[in-house]
Parts: sequence; C-alpha cells; structure tokens
Amino acid sequence: MNSGRWCADDVPQSCLAAVVERAAEAVLVLDAVGSVLYANPAAREVTGYTPEELAGCLPPFLLNRAGTEPFHQVLWLKFSQGEPWADRITCARKDGSPFEADVTLDPVRDDGGHVTHFIALIRDESKTADLEAQFRQAQKLETMGRLTAGIVHDFNNQLTVVQGHCDLALCKMAADNPLRRNIQRISDAGRRSAALAQRLLSFSRRQRPCPEPTNLDEILRDIAKSLARIIGEDIRLEFTPAGDLSSIEVDRGLLEQALMNLVVNARDAMPRGGRITLRAANVMVEESPRAPDEAPPRGAYVALTVTDTGTGISPDILSRIFEPFFTTKPEGKGTGLGLAMVYGFVKQSKGYIYVDSTVGKGTVFTLYFPRASGCPCAGVVAAAGRVGTGTETILLVEDEEELREVLVRMLSTCGYRVLVACGAEETLRIAAEHPGGIDLLVTDVVMPDMSGPDLAAALRRRHPRVRVLYVSGHVDEMVLGHGGGKETAALLRKPFDLSALSEKVRDALDRGGSAVRKMTRVGTPRKAPRSPARSRTAVT
Repeated sequence: MNSGRWCADDVPQSCLAAVVERAAEAVLVLDAVGSVLYANPAAREVTGYTPEELAGCLPPFLLNRAGTEPFHQVLWLKFSQGEPWADRITCARKDGSPFEADVTLDPVRDDGGHVTHFIALIRDESKTADLEAQFRQAQKLETMGRLTAGIVHDFNNQLTVVQGHCDLALCKMAADNPLRRNIQRISDAGRRSAALAQRLLSFSRRQRPCPEPTNLDEILRDIAKSLARIIGEDIRLEFTPAGDLSSIEVDRGLLEQALMNLVVNARDAMPRGGRITLRAANVMVEESPRAPDEAPPRGAYVALTVTDTGTGISPDILSRIFEPFFTTKPEGKGTGLGLAMVYGFVKQSKGYIYVDSTVGKGTVFTLYFPRASGCPCAGVVAAAGRVGTGTETILLVEDEEELREVLVRMLSTCGYRVLVACGAEETLRIAAEHPGGIDLLVTDVVMPDMSGPDLAAALRRRHPRVRVLYVSGHVDEMVLGHGGGKETAALLRKPFDLSALSEKVRDALDRGGSAVRKMTRVGTPRKAPRSPARSRTAVT
C-alpha cells in the first residue's frame, strides 16, 4: 500500500469490476476503431440496447442521431488522432426516442503510446434537460406575471378615474336625463373591464387569493361568452343554471381561471368538434363509493362538472394529469401547468376534484366545494349601491393628478372634509400645520418616497388616533412586502366606484371609534345623492 496516496493497483480487480458493473452511467469499452467490446448493465437503461446487442458494432445510439454527418466527421477524427472528446449531444435510444446525454470518450494507450481502446461514458441528462426547460418556462411565466401586474396596476388607476367620474355624473343627473343611459353604459363597461383585469392577475398568479361568497351559476353565466369565443364554432357549449344554488367561499378570479383551463383542456381533446357541458348542483355526500383517501367528508357541497365528448384519457396518463409541467401536447402547444393550477386552486379552496374518463368517449371533471355558511350570495349583491357618508376630516395622499382629483370629488360628495397631498413630505407638512384633528388617512401603499405603512406610522406620532385606509392597484404580494402588517386589513383595491370607496371609508372610521360622530350611517345618505348600483366584481 502506498503511503500518502492511493493508486488503482491497490484496489482488487474484482472491486473495480463491481464499480463499473454497478455504475449508474453507461460504461462502454471500444476498440481502436470504435467497435463495442464491453457494455455495463446501465447501458441498457440509458440507451435501450442490451450489452449483447451492442457488442461487436459501432455505438448505434451515436450513429442514429439526426443530422449527424458533421458530428461523425469530428468524432472519427478524434478516434483517428487518439484524442479525448466530451460534449452534450442528442442521442437516439433503441426505440428511436431522442435523449440528451453527456458523452465522454477517453483513449487508452499501451506502453508505446499507441491507442488500443477507448472508454466511453454516457450519462443520461434527459431529466436534467427537462428540469432546465421547466425552469426556463417558470422564469418566462414569472416575467409575464410581473409585466402583467405592472400593466394592470396602471390600467386599474385609469379605470378608477373613469368609474369615479361616471358615478359623480350619475349622482347629479336627473332620472329622465337622456345622457344618463350613456353614462351608465360607460360605467358598466368600466366594471366589466375591471373584471377582465382581475382575470389577468389571476392568470399570472400575481394576486393573493381573496375568497368571498360566490354563486357558481353567476360565474358560469358571466364567463360563458368568453368561453364560447375560445373553443371555436365546431364545439357546442351547454350550460343550464341550477336556479337554487348555494353559495361557496372561493376567489372569483381563480375560479374563472380554473374554468378557463378546464374548458381549454376539453377543447384540445376534441379536434373534430364536440360538446362541452357545464353544470353546477347542490349535492349531499353521505357515503362515497370512492376510495377513503379520495372521498370528501360527509356534508353539503356544491358540485361543478365539466364534461366533454372528446378522445378521453388513458389510465396511465390519468394518474399524472395534475403534475406540474406534465403535458401530452406537442412542444409549444402547452405549458403543462393548466390542470396543476386547477388542482391547486381546488385544494386551496378546501375542495375536492375527481376525473372520470373513458378513452374514445370523453372526460368528466367534477369539482366539489363546501357550501358557505351564512347568507346566500344574493344578499351580497342586494347590499351594493349604498353610500356611506360623514363629516370627518380625511387626509388623502395620491401622487397621480387625475386620480387625486376624482378621489377628492368623490369624498367631498359623501360630505367629508378632505385635505390633499401628493406625497409623503407634503402629507406630514399638512398634518403639522392643520389646526384640528385628522380622522382618517387614505393613502396608496406603494409610493416613490415613502411606503404607505411608514407614512401612517410617521403621521401617528402627531395624530395617534388617526385611522388608515390603504388604496392600492398593486397585487397583495407587493402590498405585504412593504411592511403593511395588520394595516393591510383596511385595504381598498383599485379599481373601485363611489359606493365601494364610501363603504370602505365608513367602515374604517367606524371600526376605529371615530372621535367625530356627526355622520349619517351607511344606507341613509345625508343629501340623498343618486348612486349607481355597484357591481360585485368591482368591489374588494
């Protein structure tokens, strides 16, 4: 045994042979012209060829590469010169399927320096390549999400301006004014645009889930037109409202995105046309015929089914359809994330999802959501349109001039005294100079010079009893990242209308126990302004 270092001569030949036999990489011994003399057992796992099939011939998994002429010239040049060679290349398995492999060829020389053999090591890097592709895809989606979130933020600011001016105009218009209908149409279009913006945020997964009482019939009715446009004319979309459906607690935007993914998945399974059926129903789970680990607990649920008449899913694929990045679609036709997102949303909503499929006959996705306790969804809509008013002093901080102008007018219409600032420095100066008290700070969360939470903390040193309402067009992850803490509970997301703003302001003031109590409660306007009905999709 050599002292201080080891050499191969110190290791029994049987041990070296065992290492080669048990190696995870394919190990081949080639003669001087490239014919295989030996292949270890891993060669079969990597290439699909048995050692017996490889013996005595040139490595076929290298020869079967598409477009290999330049590669072969380089490879044979290395052979003839007896030089080592290493590269990551695309090889072909016995069944013809390609795979990425790190291939190393090292010459073995005799005492005279002549090449007698080559040792080839082939490491299958297919999984690594797949992971790299998935990582690139995830990075692409993350970039798209950030871009989408930024665009939606600016878009929401403009929608708030549009919605605010519409509401202010409607408040002052007589009921028989011929222009009232036009303004109402603009207002309605603004609310629908706000809903589309929320769908963009849900698609990019840049919005924190916000569960609320939701009626599946309403969702299906609202999204039906959008779904019909994406599935094409050769596929019929059928939907019949249940009528007496219970409400569920889900994030509306994420539910719409899940529906979109399921319908797109069904469409792709019907290349020659077919039928997609959407149905929602109240169900009671007493004793499920499914396996115990798949069955929802006993109780009351709302079941959503998406049925197609497509090609169906084979059992071996069915067990993997919810895996992230798993897809059977051609490259460039799908990310493999659609059904994974659906599964994540359902579990996040404390629900259950099942798939029944028969090859050649179609597929049924069934989503079970626990029924929400309390009042039905209709009660939420019925409360819309009420305007909270008061006489408290509000300090408004907004750096965008157009938005600042309309917010001042909206708050003034509700009877509040409004102090206005366009930044943190001006806010603190106004607070220091103002002789009276300040009841509420209305501020953006993300500002250039100081975050909303930091501004609120600085303001409370002089006005310790001031309440805070954050207004933000950014997504929740950004809000929470700016030190919002508990303050983010009083948060109004853009875009919003007059009714939503007044309700949030009134709630923020009442929750804190305002020192100024000269106000009229929600629902009994002091000057009876006419306020347009508020769409639930425009309210946070």
